[in-house]
Amino acid sequence: MLKHVMKNPHKVLPQLLAAAIGSWGFFCTGLVRGWSSPGIPSLNATKNFEIESSDIAWIASVPPLCALIGALLATYPLQHFGRRRTLIGLSIPFFIGFLLMGLTYFGRHKAMLYVGRVITGLVNGALTPASQIYISECSSPHIRGVLSSLTASALAFGILTPYIIGAFVDWWTLALTLIIFPVMLLVGMIFMPETPIWLMANKREDEARRALQRLRGKRTDIDAEFVRIKENQEKNDKKEHKIQPRELLKGSVWKPLSISMGIMFFQQFTGINAMVFYTVNIFKSAGSSIDGRYATIIVGVVQLIATAFSGFFQPWVLSSTCRTNGDLS
Repeated sequence: MLKHVMKNPHKVLPQLLAAAIGSWGFFCTGLVRGWSSPGIPSLNATKNFEIESSDIAWIASVPPLCALIGALLATYPLQHFGRRRTLIGLSIPFFIGFLLMGLTYFGRHKAMLYVGRVITGLVNGALTPASQIYISECSSPHIRGVLSSLTASALAFGILTPYIIGAFVDWWTLALTLIIFPVMLLVGMIFMPETPIWLMANKREDEARRALQRLRGKRTDIDAEFVRIKENQEKNDKKEHKIQPRELLKGSVWKPLSISMGIMFFQQFTGINAMVFYTVNIFKSAGSSIDGRYATIIVGVVQLIATAFSGFFQPWVLSSTCRTNGDLS
């Protein structure tokens, strides 16, 4: 990545900017996960309205459940309104969700907190594919892996941010503080172009060329890449769009699908979300000599460093493996 930046800064930097702003969606999803760890203990200590322990457990657990639905709901706007406008639109309910959570302290009704967590959970699920697709479609093939890996670091940074802020403020102040970040996503995406691939798929060829030129730099010759994008889209247009169930039995489909699902299953089965949501309580229950809030920050920092480190080396390892072993399919 650094080699490409040094060699062609005018070509890489616009893509890096698009990837950084697109990754802000993952940063915002991290905020939803990270709020629970400092927020739940603070809510227990300072609650000024009627709420049961079972409610608090549900408040922590609702976002991941809603994210399942949100990911499915993202399909329509991504296809019909575009990746950029979808990200802009999602930042608005994200803002509203955190606002409702913070205003619960003044409204004094747990329903507001529930609704806020449901909204942020739904948007959480929708932002993940929207951000990933935007970054992938804006990036050149030779640096796509590196730029796509920014999302993992952004997610870890998003989790760490409420860990840090929540160590010094109450749960409702934390929620109100976090509304700044979806606004930053909205503002950033306003100045970003739509992806050339989506524009080409929607027969907006001139706009696709302008977007590609902007993403590759004014001095970059984009003719070859533009022709390739156009040819790929023409091939897709000729294909039957309806996926047949028997296609899932093809080795080129079920093998990578099984590997991906297996990785995700075992990652979640480790209980990582429980750790992220209840880190402060875990350290308190363990009788740690370090304040649970500060120990949680340490965990978040380690997670961010490890994620950034793996993200930096992952594309290099994969490319080296593929060169050594050939096509894995």
